[in-house]
Amino acid sequence: MKKFLMVLGVVFLCIVLIAVIGFAVAAYNGTKLDKSSKAYVDAAVPAIAASWNAEELIMRASPELLKVMSVDKLDTMFKLFAEKLGALKEYQGSEGDSLVNFSSSGKVITANYIAKAAFEKADAQIKIGIVKHDEKWQLLEFRINSDALMQ
Repeated sequence: MKKFLMVLGVVFLCIVLIAVIGFAVAAYNGTKLDKSSKAYVDAAVPAIAASWNAEELIMRASPELLKVMSVDKLDTMFKLFAEKLGALKEYQGSEGDSLVNFSSSGKVITANYIAKAAFEKADAQIKIGIVKHDEKWQLLEFRINSDALMQ
């Protein structure tokens, strides 16, 4: 019985050690993903919102976003943003984080951010969703929230 308890203790210790190592690796990789996703968002949002040029968004769009958003709709929306918000005066940064999900189709890395920006005519919050395909971040979602768009 004593030998069985010793073996069980060693097995339990190994499981705990593996869990701690796994957690440390996940935390390290998560920090790297958070940094790279934030850098992507903080570069993409000002580039897109500076001139409200739909091509800036399209060249960063994921295949998933392009399936649900036509270029014509995007042009119409961006004309409205330019009219109601005006040009970008100040990009105030973003907050958010990345997520790693495992499913039957494999590992999917996404990130969600809220960015704040001041425009000529009004302030806005921008909700950005991104996905990592082949080591490259791409836009999944780009939504503008501003009181100016409600009028």
